[in-house]
Amino acid sequence: MLVGCTFFKVSTNEITSEQLEITKEDYIIVHTPQGEVYHLNDINIDTEKNEITGVKEKIDEKHHLLKDVSSRGNRYKPRLNPRHDELHIYAKVNEEISTGHIKILIKHISKVEVYNKQTGVLILQYVGGAVVFVGVAFIILFLTKSSCPFIYTLDENDYNFRGEIYGGAIAPNLERDDYMPLPGFNSIDSLFKLKITNELKERQYTDIAELLMVEHANDMEVLMDSYGVPYSLKHLVSPRTANTDLGNDYLSEIKTHDGVAYQFFDETIQNKDFSSIDLSFISTGQTNQMKLILDLKNTIWLDHTFERFGSLMGDQYDRISSKQKLVPAEQKNQWSKDEGIMLAVKLKTANGWRTIDYINTIGPLASRSIVVPIEADCRAGDELIVRLESGYHFWEVDYAAMDFTKNDSLEIKRLPLLTAVDENNIDLMSAIACQDDTYLEQPYIGAEAILTFDGRPTVQSEKKSTFFLHTRGYYEYIRDYTGKPNISELKKFNLTGTFARFAKARFSQIAGL
Repeated sequence: MLVGCTFFKVSTNEITSEQLEITKEDYIIVHTPQGEVYHLNDINIDTEKNEITGVKEKIDEKHHLLKDVSSRGNRYKPRLNPRHDELHIYAKVNEEISTGHIKILIKHISKVEVYNKQTGVLILQYVGGAVVFVGVAFIILFLTKSSCPFIYTLDENDYNFRGEIYGGAIAPNLERDDYMPLPGFNSIDSLFKLKITNELKERQYTDIAELLMVEHANDMEVLMDSYGVPYSLKHLVSPRTANTDLGNDYLSEIKTHDGVAYQFFDETIQNKDFSSIDLSFISTGQTNQMKLILDLKNTIWLDHTFERFGSLMGDQYDRISSKQKLVPAEQKNQWSKDEGIMLAVKLKTANGWRTIDYINTIGPLASRSIVVPIEADCRAGDELIVRLESGYHFWEVDYAAMDFTKNDSLEIKRLPLLTAVDENNIDLMSAIACQDDTYLEQPYIGAEAILTFDGRPTVQSEKKSTFFLHTRGYYEYIRDYTGKPNISELKKFNLTGTFARFAKARFSQIAGL
């Protein structure tokens, strides 16, 4: 699943529809081979018959499509209101079972598309005969996903989605810093403009947002680690091998930055609820610090598992969540590590595996490049083996490489924030300009913060510049689960490994493994 005008092909699988959910806010549009297009309202998904039924209605004026849909795809009109995601279903066959009531079999769906409510562009597309169940299931999971603030940058005439910030900081005591790389971000008339948005059922609190600039020579690239330290990259070395505990070779998935990722489907020998991959590199020189480069993101499956976990709390979700705010952050972070939610980076040594770092969740909608510095002595020709380990299918790694060159001294400059306004043009400068425990509060879907930074320092510079967005904050889920909490199931999560086991068992059941 990729962000942008691309698609993700999957192989045909017969999968049940047990997990499907559609919220009332989603606007469903059906396309037929005869050219008919209509809105499907009051949708119901029959999990036994694997079919969708609903009421056929005329498309609302605010959701009219552009005429030329063959070359451009469907698109929102500017400033669409109300703010809905459009989910487009392309049905090879649809049956009118009674006047105005439509039935569509899952197997007759050839393509599913989701369009972004902010910019109107296609952000997810599944095609191929068996979009069918993996496709429909995960598109719908996307519409009910749990996440974090979205970031868009103004590039030429459009705001383009960049990713999500401070993922996993789901309580005040989990507030953390985030450093998002913004490759290709350029000023327009000496101004940089970006947006922080709330598009999901959550309350978001951002303490600071600042645009960082790192100037460097043209013959290098720059990335930051999880702590905001910049590293120079001059000579990237591809892994020599990329193997799992099951003996499978995934070098082709890891070696190139092409959107084809290793998705942690191979179980580890020690723990079948976890997955890992071992990458071997040959050193190009003598050094005491290497730089591991990873391009990665989380899976939508991890989000779905959190949602299912939360639903076990039923109508007591708010009360239980409030009690969890009292649990120390160190204990919560350790839980994330123990359950494989954070990605562990380990180095093989003479004394066994040494944990180098844990990478926090970054969300499933856009990949991110990050550096993990590794301190170890090595000489030219030495082999280093790095292990990436997480819960089963919690992460996707598209690319990995190592840089053995000496790190250059790099200076970080902060570009002046000129304006900060919300969707109603109300000033936000005092809330977002500095880290002072005064928060930009975005408590509802549709909230926006539009930030403008001074780009003149980049124009005056003779060096190459790379940009990063530094933010700090947290968010809280808004949930309206019903029914009594499943206390017996919830108690099991006191045991280490239960969340990972819960996720793996559910995935195996749904996928028919």
